[in-house]
Amino acid sequence: MSILAFRLPAALLALAACIASTGARAADVLDLRFDGDGFRVLPATLNGYVPLGSCPHANGSVSVVAVHPTSVQLAVIRLTATGALDGGFSGDGIHTFPALRSVINPAFSSTACAGMGNADPADDRMMVAASATGSYDFAYLALVDLNVGGFDSAFFLGGPNSVDLSGLAYPPVGGVHPYPNTRVRGVFGGANGEWLLVAQIDGHSSGVPRGLVARIGAAGGLQAIASPSLSGYDSLDLVSARVGGDGDIRVLGDFAMAGGSGWGLMRVNGSTLAAVSMSASDSAGGAWWRTFKARHLGGGVSVAGALIGDASPFGLAPRLLVVRGDNVRVVNLPAVPALDGVTAAGALGLEGSVAATGAAGNRAVFAMGLRTVDNSNAGFYAALVQLGDGGALPDSPDPHFGSNGAASFLLHEAAACAPGQAPAQQFMNIASWGAATTLVGTAASSCGQAPTSALVARIDTDLLLRDGFE
Repeated sequence: MSILAFRLPAALLALAACIASTGARAADVLDLRFDGDGFRVLPATLNGYVPLGSCPHANGSVSVVAVHPTSVQLAVIRLTATGALDGGFSGDGIHTFPALRSVINPAFSSTACAGMGNADPADDRMMVAASATGSYDFAYLALVDLNVGGFDSAFFLGGPNSVDLSGLAYPPVGGVHPYPNTRVRGVFGGANGEWLLVAQIDGHSSGVPRGLVARIGAAGGLQAIASPSLSGYDSLDLVSARVGGDGDIRVLGDFAMAGGSGWGLMRVNGSTLAAVSMSASDSAGGAWWRTFKARHLGGGVSVAGALIGDASPFGLAPRLLVVRGDNVRVVNLPAVPALDGVTAAGALGLEGSVAATGAAGNRAVFAMGLRTVDNSNAGFYAALVQLGDGGALPDSPDPHFGSNGAASFLLHEAAACAPGQAPAQQFMNIASWGAATTLVGTAASSCGQAPTSALVARIDTDLLLRDGFE
């Protein structure tokens, strides 16, 4: 065979690869080893369940916790590293049980994993914090034992606790209860086995939303609660809380300040939660600004997703906040690539539609739901950021991920869909999973229907093992 004859097929293959890689380059960011295409749509028996989050296990599997908002059932679903249901868990990989107490709003929810840093499966837990609706909103707190699929027997008498955060922060005046809305934003591990919960309270007598932080004891009881503010800085919404080396707690969120509203990092007393000082802040300069779900990476580092109003066609641009101790850096993320390379898309911006987490190799992942002109829940966006050192080395998007650090992608299900359309797909959360990140959400079975099927996607952040790595 001549050299030319040998090179021609290779050249054609290279050309085909170039054509296939245009647009969103979803194949570059989804792990195709996970159920063959990077997505796993969960069985129809779980239709109506909304995934709240996921936790990895030492053996490479992952547990997803989902809630049925109206029937008030929780489900623990165990998937193997290849996306299959793990039959070694509960016989078929799925265990459902009553969530109890009240209807849960998945959009106002957060999860945190515990016990994942060792090889002992018996201590694997997920803390679930969510807003529950009744005669007034309250916070639903449940510690789920992922090893057996049920409530942790040592937490709040073996079941969930319901805490009237808004009633405690804004008690009745003259016998009249203001019935403010509670919007849970985040839950994080605290000191001595405690948990820190952050939320927003809206609808009280002042008419202005306020951020809220609470300490929850290891057994589930409320230890302290506060709506922290300082002169010139009024908390509007809080999304993260972390105990510092000095014992004080740093809370991150949105604040009203000179020049409008923007992000702020406030230090509060570790015991009473009283505001101490403002560590860092920045006004959005009159533009719309909003922080969303956050995650602690360890070593005093946290990341949070955010959106800011801009002049783009969809009016919102993604940002990543990187918190190191008392310092914050804002990373501008790449614009949303067109879905499938042809359909313009932008940030959804609704409750619970943006999140950030850590990734292997000192990196962070930002993900969010997308909308198009004709679809308010069109797909997903992910960006990968290589974290710096907090000094001269900057935090910046990783150019080897997707297209210059970002990608947009969607679950391809074409039933009853016109050309260029896709079923509604809703983003809920992301979490690290070894060299990859799991994204959980819901999807419709066809166009024109509401999302009812629970789905899990695996975003591949192991760039060194990619074909075509540059």
